[in-house]
Amino acid sequence: MGGAGSKPKRHHQVSRFYLEKFAGNDPTGHVWTYDMETGGIWHAAADNTAVETHLYSVTLDDGTRATEIEEFLAKVEGKAAGPFEKVLRGENVEGQERADLASFFAMMFVRTNSFRRTYAEAFAGYMNIKLYATAQHDGAFRTAMEEYEAEHGPLSDKEKEDLRDGMLHPKKFKLAVDREFTLSALTVHDGLAPILFDMDWSTLIPPEGRYFISSDNPFTREVPSQHLHPLEGPGFLHKHVEVLFPLSSNRCLLAHWNKDRQQLLNIPPELVKLANRTRAVNAERFLFGPVRDSGIAALGRKYRDVKAGMKIGGFGPEEFSAVEVKKLKP
Repeated sequence: MGGAGSKPKRHHQVSRFYLEKFAGNDPTGHVWTYDMETGGIWHAAADNTAVETHLYSVTLDDGTRATEIEEFLAKVEGKAAGPFEKVLRGENVEGQERADLASFFAMMFVRTNSFRRTYAEAFAGYMNIKLYATAQHDGAFRTAMEEYEAEHGPLSDKEKEDLRDGMLHPKKFKLAVDREFTLSALTVHDGLAPILFDMDWSTLIPPEGRYFISSDNPFTREVPSQHLHPLEGPGFLHKHVEVLFPLSSNRCLLAHWNKDRQQLLNIPPELVKLANRTRAVNAERFLFGPVRDSGIAALGRKYRDVKAGMKIGGFGPEEFSAVEVKKLKP
């Protein structure tokens, strides 16, 4: 964070107070980070873990950075801190405390680099389909070219032919999406928070000697395959959906729609292993834990090239553009 009166420019990929729940004793108060991309492993205090410069800032026309989003995230975290501790202790939370915690959970889902990338992929897919539909229809393509030429100047027949081919075969190109544009993904929070509020919450407790890890994409959902139709997705409203969110190294939230489940659940070692595997499968790049563990490092290596993403089907090109999220504004 900056000094008094300055705007914060060091932004955490996931909440700092949340990362503190995964700190261990070797060294005391430090979180171990596993870089799945490079294989690097290191430890640091939570304040210096999962930090990026201006991750949630917006560049204004004069080149300055607006940090209101980061400041808003800090307020969401502040309201959730108290009820978060209650859930860790296995206590029930209701009313405004539950609403504040549901808001925090929802924000932890949408604020990540993983979700912002998926949001960019969805936008790119929409653009691919729109351009593909235009290029398929002679009249629509002709109108699009007339509008383009009116604004940008004439194109040769060859240029139009190449452009149409690219619209029909977007796989030939990579689409760059400005990272700041993906901040629009945070608006998904508004629809998700009330759903999480209404779900039933259980707290999973590992056996002695086992622990949960977290990641840079810790909030995950899954519908068991036997309950998932081939044309369905694992939506939060699916009656069999299971939402997992490690709360600390020794507690994990399970949100669901099964009112018969107990609030506190002691789970066997194999389910802790499965929960940690889910963190690795869904991580964008980093895993976080309280100790240096060769088993967690192995998970990182095994799932290094696996990324959560969005599969687009139906009408459209056979293959879609590759998408790169990067900073495009100066």
